[in-house]
Amino acid sequence: MEFAFYVAGLVAILATLRVITHTNPVHALLYLIVSLLALSIVFFSVGSYFAGALEIIVYAGAIMVLFVFVVIMALLNKSNF
Repeated sequence: MEFAFYVAGLVAILATLRVITHTNPVHALLYLIVSLLALSIVFFSVGSYFAGALEIIVYAGAIMVLFVFVVIMALLNKSNF
């Protein structure tokens, strides 16, 4: 489990850096989802199963899907003008 902790932590850090530096908002949101999923793996590897499940269900599952739809709708609205 220690190996999973370090790998998931590294993936979370790299994905978060890609969120900050990426210019395409859709790709940045997808990297944010990867970062949140990696963070949930970190929670699972340290034994906090409830926090890991909450991270997946609430943040990566509900809020990020809403953000993706808002960004896509904003890009569609922008391309019509």
